[in-house]
Amino acid sequence: MIPAFATERTQEILHLLNTMLLFRRIPEIPVFVDAPLAIRVTEVFEQYTEFYKEEIRKLFYEHPNLFKFKKLCLTESVEESKSINVVNPPKVILAGSGMMTAGRILHHARRYLPDPKSILLVIGFQTAGSLGRRLLDGEKIIKIMGEEVEVRAEIRQISGFSAHADNPQLFKFVEANRDTLKRVFVVQGEEAEALHFSQEVKDRLGVQADAPLLYEEFDL
Repeated sequence: MIPAFATERTQEILHLLNTMLLFRRIPEIPVFVDAPLAIRVTEVFEQYTEFYKEEIRKLFYEHPNLFKFKKLCLTESVEESKSINVVNPPKVILAGSGMMTAGRILHHARRYLPDPKSILLVIGFQTAGSLGRRLLDGEKIIKIMGEEVEVRAEIRQISGFSAHADNPQLFKFVEANRDTLKRVFVVQGEEAEALHFSQEVKDRLGVQADAPLLYEEFDL
């Protein structure tokens, strides 16, 4: 199981799987994209090839099916989603949402997390309190749609797919605009890191910066 965001993340994974299959780095096994929005976004990616990076555009001309390969199955309807359960393993299920807060991934998690032969592969940032984060933190009994689920599956994480700018990139962005900025609000990320970054902006750039807490208000 791979919980994935519909835009960019799903397409990245599909392209990677396709490449690995092309070079025979992984065996041919059924891969399900069980996310209607991700399926539609992938169609948009396939339509606007002129916006690809040069290296990807070159690859596209050589191998036009960047996101399609043998044994790939796009399951849009509820009935198609349910039919995944009858397919014998091994198989890969890509489903939303990325932080496991909603979506079809919850149905698959409820079914497969109790199975010690299954793997949940987390590929994106998991905010504090989300189901994905709690699983990464090692919770062994969770609730999904009101049902207690024992976690016996293996939980793995890959951090290389993060699409968020890191601290140095964000700092350079603020630095380049310091003359026109009146105030900076750090509104995403872990609390400790957000507080540290806002303090860094104040200390090094002399720009007023805040990391707002829940329900905190500011007059602008």
